[in-house]
Amino acid sequence: MPQHGLKQAFPLKGTVSSANSLVGTKAGDMVGETVPLANGNYVVGSSSWNNGVGAATWADGAKGLAGAVSSSNSLVGSVNKFVGAADGVAFRVVALSNGNYLVVSPGWNSGLGAVTWGNGLIGVHGVVSSSNSLIGAVAGDELGHYGALAFSEGNYAVDTPTWNEDRGAVTLANGAFRQTGVIPTSMTATGSIKSYTGLPFTYDPARHQLIVGRPMDNVVTLITMDEIFAAGFD
Repeated sequence: MPQHGLKQAFPLKGTVSSANSLVGTKAGDMVGETVPLANGNYVVGSSSWNNGVGAATWADGAKGLAGAVSSSNSLVGSVNKFVGAADGVAFRVVALSNGNYLVVSPGWNSGLGAVTWGNGLIGVHGVVSSSNSLIGAVAGDELGHYGALAFSEGNYAVDTPTWNEDRGAVTLANGAFRQTGVIPTSMTATGSIKSYTGLPFTYDPARHQLIVGRPMDNVVTLITMDEIFAAGFD
């Protein structure tokens, strides 16, 4: 039986190699954390790839993908553990209900952190940057530290308790588009007092509304998806 919802017409036989499998290029790459998408395709997260640079590789579920993980077939970081704090791209990969996906990389760029939206039909390739990802504001924000929560209608929230020296932030985003740059204040609830535990939140999919508690501020913030902010229509 094929695993992870992948379409496999017949079982593979023989020795595992770059001719029939997606592989790393050096010991420690640890390629192979597979996340199935709702449309039958899949993403392979390899946060240890290339000495901690990290990579997320999209593949067609009907055809698979063979060869070595590289910047030509994957979303990758740019810093490894021998240069500085490793980016560790694809610390988490989150499947959205609409078939798209998110690559969550809280360690990217010295802990600035990045969340990159990927089109579930074609994937996303190249180097993580502010032009293709939502990012934190300052080093140490670790955007997406607690990951991203996918909602039933395709939208998602990015949970970052470490934002602004542990004051916490939760960002609502549209899962149909790519959003880029520093997390927008219009779609983000932030704490003003250090809480260390993050901001509790829940979501109303019928109203496309995020309800965020800010206990240290004695405030509840409502964020509604009443505007579409996007950078490109991938």
